[in-house]
Amino acid sequence: MKAALYARVSTEEQVEGYSIPAQIRAFKSLCEEKGWTAYREYVEEGRSAHTENVNKRPLFKETIADGLAGKFDVLVVHKIDRFSRKERITKEYFEKLGNAGVGFFSIMEQMDFSTPWGKFALTMLGGLAELYSDNLSEETKKGKRERKAEGLYNGLLPFGAVKGDDGVPMPHPETYPGLVMAFELAAQGNSDREVAKALNMKGYRTAGNQGNRLFSGDTVGGVLTNRFYLGELPSGNGGWVDGKHEPLIGEELWNSMQEMRVRNRRAPKTINVAARTYSLSTLAWCRHCGAKMWTGKAANGRPRLYCSNQAKGIGM
Repeated sequence: MKAALYARVSTEEQVEGYSIPAQIRAFKSLCEEKGWTAYREYVEEGRSAHTENVNKRPLFKETIADGLAGKFDVLVVHKIDRFSRKERITKEYFEKLGNAGVGFFSIMEQMDFSTPWGKFALTMLGGLAELYSDNLSEETKKGKRERKAEGLYNGLLPFGAVKGDDGVPMPHPETYPGLVMAFELAAQGNSDREVAKALNMKGYRTAGNQGNRLFSGDTVGGVLTNRFYLGELPSGNGGWVDGKHEPLIGEELWNSMQEMRVRNRRAPKTINVAARTYSLSTLAWCRHCGAKMWTGKAANGRPRLYCSNQAKGIGM
């Protein structure tokens, strides 16, 4: 009897009892107890089972395909919600495995879902798994609302900030100088792209939801317009409310920087006429001799168009 394990853990579930090593240990122990041969362990990390789109779970798809191809005789999961938290998916793929003669075993529930009673229990447990997932999602949202009501930040902290011992954001000892530098450079009239270049040359990298990457004009723009640095938090409806953390950027520097950015956007852009004109070189031809036309500057500094053959002393 060849057995395969499908082990899964989402990003939020890296806790005791759900870790991948724990699931593998339980699987190996079960194989020894049942006298089964461990065929393979399909390990899928960082994937949620609260979805009906199995394309988001490539290892799950591979597990099912191998089972339907007869590569193993029984599929083992640590718990039914490791397989799926959606009742429709649970029932649909269990039925497919059953029709292919593949058994299904859940270690925690200690049930063989190939029996009639097991199929009934599977329906009940599949529904409970979905209910649990929906309830967990609502509790998570509730927790975030409560944190916001207390003035605490939710999610990954932006560039230049770090969580203090009390959980309240504070200046990051390593990146905070880069944050101040970015605001000061912008207040001096530097563009977002120029600020990004300066940060990258100093070795600073993005943080928070942006990951650890080089700065760009867009990511710098996100930093310079984030009112988190004034001690505020998103209200959830497009506005801002006071946070529990102290401002990381002074209001005077913030205002001067914002005024300069507005001024830069309103300033007329200088057009390099010569560069624009020179780009026409070799795109036109002389009507008399058929040679390519070149562009250059006349004695008065204005751009002019002339025949390349004439410039070389050939032809007319």
